[in-house]
Amino acid sequence: GNPASQMAHVKRGLQRYARAMACATGMRPSSYSRPLLVLVVAALHGACSQDAAEEDVNGFVTEADEDLANMAYEKCGAYCKNVPSEEEVMENRETGKRDLANALGGTNFLLEELKRAESEEDFAARLKEHFSVSMLIKSAAAGILGFLVLFCWFIWCWTACFRVCRCRERSRTVKPIIKGVFGVLFVIGLCLILYGIIVANTGHGGFAAGLHLIACSSATVLNTTMSGTDNPPFIGMLPALTFFDDFSSELLNNDSNLVTELNVALRATSEIDAATLLATGVISLFRDMMKDRANLEPGSAVDEDLWHECGLCRELVEPLDKLDEVLSTSLAGTLRDARLQVREIVGWASRKALAEQVLSAPGPLVSFKDQLASTFGVLVEGEFFPTFKDHVDNTVFYGLLLMSAFAIVYWFVAAASWWIWLVSPSTKEKDYEIGEEMVRHRRLPVSLSLCAWYCSPCCVFPALVVGGVLLTLSIPISAICLTLDSVDSQMLDDISRGTGLNVSGDQGEMIKDLVDECLVRKNSSSNANMMDIIFVRNDTEKVTLRQQFERSVLIPVNSAFDRVAASQNASGEDHDIKSEPEIASFISQTATQRIDGTILPKARMAENGRFRMLNAPAFIDNSRDPVLTAFNTGCSCADPDIFPLPAYGLDAFAAYVGTKSPYSNQTSRSGTCTYNVSDCSSDMQKCPVYEDYMNLKYRMFTEKLFRCDVFIDMDGLECDPQFMEFSNGLQSYTSDCLIVGGNSQERTFTLRRRERYCNLPEFTEYIQAMGKRMNITLDRVTAAGRQAIRSVGRDLKYIMDVHFLIPLDSIVEGLTCGFLGRFYQGAVLGGFCFSSVPGMRALSQALVIFGLAVLWVALVDYVMWRLQVDNVMREDELDGRQNIIVATE
Repeated sequence: GNPASQMAHVKRGLQRYARAMACATGMRPSSYSRPLLVLVVAALHGACSQDAAEEDVNGFVTEADEDLANMAYEKCGAYCKNVPSEEEVMENRETGKRDLANALGGTNFLLEELKRAESEEDFAARLKEHFSVSMLIKSAAAGILGFLVLFCWFIWCWTACFRVCRCRERSRTVKPIIKGVFGVLFVIGLCLILYGIIVANTGHGGFAAGLHLIACSSATVLNTTMSGTDNPPFIGMLPALTFFDDFSSELLNNDSNLVTELNVALRATSEIDAATLLATGVISLFRDMMKDRANLEPGSAVDEDLWHECGLCRELVEPLDKLDEVLSTSLAGTLRDARLQVREIVGWASRKALAEQVLSAPGPLVSFKDQLASTFGVLVEGEFFPTFKDHVDNTVFYGLLLMSAFAIVYWFVAAASWWIWLVSPSTKEKDYEIGEEMVRHRRLPVSLSLCAWYCSPCCVFPALVVGGVLLTLSIPISAICLTLDSVDSQMLDDISRGTGLNVSGDQGEMIKDLVDECLVRKNSSSNANMMDIIFVRNDTEKVTLRQQFERSVLIPVNSAFDRVAASQNASGEDHDIKSEPEIASFISQTATQRIDGTILPKARMAENGRFRMLNAPAFIDNSRDPVLTAFNTGCSCADPDIFPLPAYGLDAFAAYVGTKSPYSNQTSRSGTCTYNVSDCSSDMQKCPVYEDYMNLKYRMFTEKLFRCDVFIDMDGLECDPQFMEFSNGLQSYTSDCLIVGGNSQERTFTLRRRERYCNLPEFTEYIQAMGKRMNITLDRVTAAGRQAIRSVGRDLKYIMDVHFLIPLDSIVEGLTCGFLGRFYQGAVLGGFCFSSVPGMRALSQALVIFGLAVLWVALVDYVMWRLQVDNVMREDELDGRQNIIVATE
């Protein structure tokens, strides 16, 4: 994209991360953490890729997700103001837990029955048995009392309307001490009302605080899920999914910065590949020739037994194998391996496979993101939660305030009637018929008492019924909450039969690990990684997603570069590979020793009936050298000196052969010698045996019985690396036998051989030239290693770190689940279970207390009304008035 879109992409990513840090940590400055690094890399991937979209939307992240993340951040700031501290939450949690336990009588019947149940049907039967009629009546006592009060009220109200319904009506004189007792009873009613107000205030505060904590925790977990957090570290779904999408696009795009930079670096470091390939090719050629049967046992190429074997060939195989090991563990070898490892990853097949893995990996993450978005999105989208919270903060509050005000006003009306009754129960009135003043009982306290107890059901009935229903509902909710507080892997095993939950096998093991490590978090400082919990099982072991990912990508690349660093530290950047003891010794050995002198007769030749006589005293004069025999004579002119036991050349053998076997026509060719029998007439018995023996050696001198394969160039012409030269103009090597292929992005090198046979002199020269071939190729390896130590060991590693290792490792490290435990402990347990539920119980208890307090005052008021109304009615009868006192005054 253009620079503006690139900067916008990076800015959006950094803002998203900063928002998450601000919400999770209270605006603390965030450090240079891995999630920040991977987010920057992910943003740069999307910004710099030629095919990347300019919008921050991809196959995994939608515009709706971006909007939801922004709203979650805003709501996180709005909902988390004045949220209780963790210490307050823990203190309230313990208090709430005790309240819930008290609601259940100290025993969590739900958990106990789940553990005892053998099946889901058995659990249902046990639960039905537990919730008996008597228990339901006991738990719903307040609600039942409310209906009973309403029923009784319909009976009491008749006593106000019809005198006939008043039992034992008569004039009463109430002593002041009795009136004082009524005052005490009214004070008790006031105390109940005030206590109800305190409980209501506490309950409303706890319920509102729980909702506040639920809202804050829900907004935080949604914001954390979307954007990540630093405490505990979690990368976030949007940065992770954006990285997955951008990274897969980079992998599949041959022109992306990632692939381009790696290809440039690989092409710049191709010389180390060429040099090591040529060196290993020469060593391999040398070893193969030493192991070839045609060279080990001359004559086998033509299916003949020449009774000779190559001793040096066998001796060189093991040192040549060691040379391969030395080369592979050298600085140059480790540089080559690191480069090849990177090249394998950058190859189209590997990139496509890795892209498919990257594109398939986010499936569970997308589902998890969508699930949380649908679950908690309602809290940040629209007006549902603000409206609900407004109802709790206002409607419920004002409802409680109205209930409290009603109870207080009701008490004051009842108390006023009592006070008037106590202080001024009667008044004097003049009777004009008799002309005297008469003492009359006051009607005002009677009217006030009647009004008070007559209106009492308006408060008592709803308070008791609603409070009783809520208290009844709080019992199973309390049981569920205490069960959730006790959840762990062991409890899942215990309740699996009663719930039908399958916690066996691999799936069950992962579920239990998720519960223990993510939700319960017995070690609060731990922050488990989901990549360590989720696993797959192969034939021999279970492999976590982290192990699977590390084994396929991280470990091979890291180990390759680790070997480079170790080799560099051990040998230094200017190390000459020929200074390695094994290589130096081998080159010295092959440069000074001739292979023809080690081609000796086989041991079983001395046991052959025809050749055995070659060792007879009559045949050879060994008086001057008793060790010399035909069977320790090689095929060189001079004596070889490579074996612990003496071995001789043909010159020594000819000199010590008896005088009865004359020789002539001794010639020398190419540094080797041949001896032919010209006249054996003096001893016709010995000459044929000697002739056969010498002809075996002669055949090796003259016939092409030895394998001496050569390299060929791209035109099919034979070439020899010993003639390789470096061209300063071309800045490359010529005549190195390497066939160059590949394309403009990556060069490839191959070596091809041609099978060729040669005679012993040619074979001897061929093997002696191997030292020079190895010298020049190893010099090239040393030069290439010094050149590649920066390109491979630093530049290529830097590119792999930036584009591969750090981002991928950060994704793996960032997929933690500790934030789920904080949400579970904070919102589910701390907010709902141990704050809102106890708050709801406190509100229910406050309603019941209000109902009982008003009922108490109403009953006292009713008795006080009866004590007064009978006297008033008796006075009316004496005056000839039959009026029913009504509450109209």
